[in-house]
Amino acid sequence: MISLAGLHNETIALQQVFPEADQHFIENTLALHDDAAVGALAELFQAQNPQVDPNIEIINNIIAAFETESLQTVKDVAQWVGKSERWLQQLFQEYVGIGIKWQLQRNKLLAAASFIRERDNPDWADMAYDLGYSSQQHFITDFKRVLGKTPLQYKKELSLQALK
Repeated sequence: MISLAGLHNETIALQQVFPEADQHFIENTLALHDDAAVGALAELFQAQNPQVDPNIEIINNIIAAFETESLQTVKDVAQWVGKSERWLQQLFQEYVGIGIKWQLQRNKLLAAASFIRERDNPDWADMAYDLGYSSQQHFITDFKRVLGKTPLQYKKELSLQALK
């Protein structure tokens, strides 16, 4: 199995995953319309007789739980799954290609952006606390590092766009 960890902003040749995909197969598949090309690739995949991987189900359950459970830390997720934090971090890195900490932070910041869009005068300290941040400054720092602006700048920009 090829680990997704090293594929961030990268591509790999189809032959690395499917050695039997010769140049003729690739050229024919590229000449097809999208739906037909997907069908050809699905047939190639099915010919490998893939086995069910229980880790995929665990990952899918975790991702679904992000929406319904209050899982804010790796420790929270590890306890919810019943596995060690280290095992969980390795699983995400190998199967998803990102760290679970990054995924959790992304979820927090998406929730923050949604909260900011929905409120006229957000309470920044309450928002930071509700999202599991230890301080308002930590929240602001993470928000700016990922979105390139502070939450207040983000809110002001939204307000200006609404006026246009």
